[in-house]
Amino acid sequence: MLLLVAGKTASGQLSCAHRRRCFAGDEYATGAAMNLISRGPWFTRSTRRPAVRFAWTTGASIFYELVLDNHGWESRDVLPRLGGYLITEGLIALGKRIF
Repeated sequence: MLLLVAGKTASGQLSCAHRRRCFAGDEYATGAAMNLISRGPWFTRSTRRPAVRFAWTTGASIFYELVLDNHGWESRDVLPRLGGYLITEGLIALGKRIF
């Protein structure tokens, strides 16, 4: 895991922690992580079903954007996160089918 520390560089510019975007794929990575975490044994079997898992992770993403995010609602954050979730879902399904 990469930890970014806020601070000023020698040129006076703020480090990555203060800029709006640090890593162009951060929302895709978050969606993928949400998918993988939601499959863990720490969730009940009924909440690990695909439709239920998709619904609550999407709900958690929207809740984050509406309530917790300092920048407020931005669909450009939610849609890539959803894309990362769905890409991961597809890759896992493909892997199960092949192997």
